[in-house]
Amino acid sequence: MSSASQILFVSLLGVALLLCAFNLNNYFLLYLNRRPKKARTKKEIKDWPTVTIQIPTYNEKNVIKRTLDICLRLDYPKEKLEIVVVDDSTDETTDILKEYEVRYHPQVRVIHRSEREGYKAGALNTAMKYSVGQYFLILDADTSPNRDFLMEAIPYFLEDEHTGFVQGRIEYMNAEASWLTRTLAFTNDWYRTFNQSALSKGGLFLNFVGHGGVFRKSAIEDAGGWQSDTITEDIDLSCRVQNGGWKGTFVEEAKCVEEVPASFAAAITQYNRHLRGPIQNLSKHCSRILRNNRISIFGKFEALIQMAYPLTYPLGLLCVLLSALTYLIVPADLLRAFWFSPVGFAFSLFTLVTSPYVSLVTSFVIPSLLMLLFSPLLLVLKKKRASVEKSLGSILGVALIWNDNLLTGTKALLELLVGKKPVWVPTPKLGNESKSKSSSKEKKSNRTREAILRFVSAALIILSFIWVATRNFVLNSFGLLLPAAAWLVSTYLLLKHE
Repeated sequence: MSSASQILFVSLLGVALLLCAFNLNNYFLLYLNRRPKKARTKKEIKDWPTVTIQIPTYNEKNVIKRTLDICLRLDYPKEKLEIVVVDDSTDETTDILKEYEVRYHPQVRVIHRSEREGYKAGALNTAMKYSVGQYFLILDADTSPNRDFLMEAIPYFLEDEHTGFVQGRIEYMNAEASWLTRTLAFTNDWYRTFNQSALSKGGLFLNFVGHGGVFRKSAIEDAGGWQSDTITEDIDLSCRVQNGGWKGTFVEEAKCVEEVPASFAAAITQYNRHLRGPIQNLSKHCSRILRNNRISIFGKFEALIQMAYPLTYPLGLLCVLLSALTYLIVPADLLRAFWFSPVGFAFSLFTLVTSPYVSLVTSFVIPSLLMLLFSPLLLVLKKKRASVEKSLGSILGVALIWNDNLLTGTKALLELLVGKKPVWVPTPKLGNESKSKSSSKEKKSNRTREAILRFVSAALIILSFIWVATRNFVLNSFGLLLPAAAWLVSTYLLLKHE
């Protein structure tokens, strides 16, 4: 094997192991999640504090009525509850809000901004100027809290004066609408419920998810208010609040309901923001977290790895590219000898239990055989056929989303590196998607560009596989077809607009 081939192969193994090291952290989070929740002594609260519900809106005519009606019916002393809406809308939303302000004044107050300065962060800073509450419940226009949300969340602040914010659990009203919504709900639950619960139980840094949470007013003021220099102002504020000594707590009993994106194109819009924002915050807060003596070494590590997770997608794309080059350049006999050696088997097994996608792409044969061998366990664990099919569908859906994010995440990182200024784009959903002609044309153009990117990526990988099959064939090279097939499915979903 030439020195170039050795460097290439070692680079592939190194990148694959680095990806798996990221995913090893999930096992630690699983350990934290299995800890019993600390017992609380609930005390009777006679004097409930004043709470302001803050709702930033931008063209939300189809959902804002539902949200306001639910907020007005919350199980909380009416004299201690107010609703402040900061409206940046250019459609009928403004008229709807004015009607509610007239009907429910002074409990409902509406502030209209003619310019979207600072986007959501700017709107929430404006809301603070008009809010009298000691605590702020932050909601998106399509987020509906359960009646007892505040009754479940507020006691945590009264029990611990160091609690800066409480994040509630987010559930989804349209989770069962399609395989896509089920998949997106599942992936969101992984971050918003599994991760949040584990981090909270471990006393580690918790990321606010942008809505469905309550902040202590003094914690926001102490942190310097909302800032719009990153595209995820929620992560930014929660990081500054906790870096200043306040605590974040996840309260599963405090629940909100919202929509997940109903189309693949809308999901890409959401992921583009969700993958770009943590990297911006990693750059902004890394040195501050490392210098903070009040945070343990492990606390620092966990805070940074949570923000660094989107880097796994550029690494994943690099892993696919290195796999293609490896099977093109490294002699087939040497590849067969390695993958069927004890070291190669151990590598395949380790990557399979930490990152099945990486395992299948790099060393297709062994992980495929192991998965086939253990797949009957699904039938044992899930006796109902419908449950098995739903589980399999969720797994395939998550794999499709993860594969698609290789391109979305890499593109987001490259745009940050070249200094392209991000624009805060709200996630299109059934309730608030704009129907204007100009907006529809722009969205169609964006879908077409995204579809072309995925089709070209799939075509290049397929061409490399054909070259390998005719010149340097190895059974493990079949793993290259997995990302190619997934990108073709993504292309179809974008063009079909589902």
